[in-house]
Amino acid sequence: MLPRHGHVCRLLLLPRLRPMSTSATTAFPPTDSAPFFSAAPGSFLDPTALAPDDAIALLPSVADSEGSAAALALFRRLSSRPDMRRLMRLYATAATAFVARGNLPMAHEAARAMVAAFAEAGRLREAADMLLELRSHGLPLVVETANWVLRVGLRHPGCFAHAREAFDGMARAAGGVRPDHRSFRALVLGCCREGRFEEADALLAAMWAQGFCLDSATCTVVVRAFCRQGRFRNVTDLFRRMSEMGTPPNMVNYSAWIDGLCERGYVKQAFHVLEEMVGKGLKPNVYTHTSLIDGLCKIGWMERAFRLFLKLVKSSSYKPNVHTYTVMIGGYCKEGKLARAEMLLGRMVEQGLAPNTNTYTTLIHGHCKGGSFDRAFELMNKMKLEGFLPNIYTYNAIIGGFCKKGKIQEAYKVLRMATSQGLHLDKDTVDLAN
Repeated sequence: MLPRHGHVCRLLLLPRLRPMSTSATTAFPPTDSAPFFSAAPGSFLDPTALAPDDAIALLPSVADSEGSAAALALFRRLSSRPDMRRLMRLYATAATAFVARGNLPMAHEAARAMVAAFAEAGRLREAADMLLELRSHGLPLVVETANWVLRVGLRHPGCFAHAREAFDGMARAAGGVRPDHRSFRALVLGCCREGRFEEADALLAAMWAQGFCLDSATCTVVVRAFCRQGRFRNVTDLFRRMSEMGTPPNMVNYSAWIDGLCERGYVKQAFHVLEEMVGKGLKPNVYTHTSLIDGLCKIGWMERAFRLFLKLVKSSSYKPNVHTYTVMIGGYCKEGKLARAEMLLGRMVEQGLAPNTNTYTTLIHGHCKGGSFDRAFELMNKMKLEGFLPNIYTYNAIIGGFCKKGKIQEAYKVLRMATSQGLHLDKDTVDLAN
């Protein structure tokens, strides 16, 4: 038997509902148009063609007559309309309609969609205020929705302060909503991205005080952020506390610390960390050793770097990768030992490793520094034949080499080659050209 109302038939033809995207910036994709029954018998209206106020007013009636699932399908279509995506009435109406019918999961979906849409426009504060307002209409603030505000806010420039307010407001919210481990991790990462390291320290302390642990992936990001700022003592404290909490740092975390030390030139300290790592039963891998080799090359300890490189070559567990070879090539180029650098290039090819753009650029820079421009151009042509396009750094190496040798006309020719390839000049290029 057919349903009593013709518009029920039409709604049954709506496409299957898709779960909400976890991306903070992705709008609900519009579904195929499905007409709705209008007030006049026998006529149909496409809700996506209605004026915004009329379309919004249709939501509660659809929920009443067709159910929450049909109303959610309509809401998703309406929220994808550019002229409605940032109409607060749409989200408030949808959320309250779902609450009135006891469907809180759909109400929270509408609330999260509102947060994503308004954050895109830098209006996260308005969305956060509406979440608090919706509590008086029966939509409780749950930690999942509060965390959504955090994640969305931390992804959009200029929204950090609002995300922080959302975090601080969790404990004050009615119903006892409190930050969980995901809340803390999201805000710690946000603080690191924003350079708010004192806040990150305080959050980590509060996190541990509440018994929450730091996962390995978050730890690695935090370690890299601390190391870039030279805050190595913070890393020491972080690792100690993680061990006390029963989640000791792993090999990846230690490798990030070693890499950070080597980047800043603290190679001796990096080897001390390596000893600590091995002492805890963790085995370094090729990435750990490559970081150490890079650090040794940076401070000119090439013999020791080469010994460590040979250790990798002879290892039965892991072998040097493209990055390892590139680091060694760069070290020899820095010392002007181009024959050894060329030897390593041939060696890596023999091992079945394909030099990449970075490898060629490193060697090209070495030859330009030594005045071997013919070889530099040979390498550039070779990399093109192998499918690796020179980037702006490749061209900068040649331009810089010509400028240092006083060959300004040749430098400008290369500069024109770069621009003819559609490459955008960076600060280094401009400095060289001036």
